[in-house]
Amino acid sequence: MFIALFLGARLNNDLILEVFDLKQYWSVLLKEPIRNIVDLNKIEFIDVREIYNNYVGFEKSVLLELVENFNKFNNYESKTMISEVKSPEGEDLSDRPILSLVGVDKNNLRFGILIYLSDKDAVILGLWPKQFFDAVKSDENVLIGAIVAFLKAPENWKQVLLILPASLEIN
Repeated sequence: MFIALFLGARLNNDLILEVFDLKQYWSVLLKEPIRNIVDLNKIEFIDVREIYNNYVGFEKSVLLELVENFNKFNNYESKTMISEVKSPEGEDLSDRPILSLVGVDKNNLRFGILIYLSDKDAVILGLWPKQFFDAVKSDENVLIGAIVAFLKAPENWKQVLLILPASLEIN
């Protein structure tokens, strides 16, 4: 039984091996589903600590530069839609400055980054969907490439959304 648990599986009461996911998720509840991006009103971002063993980030000024795209391009939009954020440990962080940057590129690939805004930095908490997380896990440059594409290649995107909690304004 110990070995099964260690490998991400367990024996149920009928002694049938059940496999379960050991990944840690950030749960983001939205006021409503986002058409053409996510069909449910909940997005589960996989914790980046599974890749980096810590949180990673970039200067807040980069995010503020990205926000300028929302005033310039029709395929960039911001919405106040986050109603709840829970950490992988189940802590309710809905009152914190946590936002999501989500995009669909010209190849219909989805990219999502959950971000905590500190005074100086934008800290990446999680990635969505699993395919994006797996790509970053295989090659960490994929994350940098996605951020640069959000910032510098607006023509690459069908749609980019900055999803905000009601308590947060970005200027």
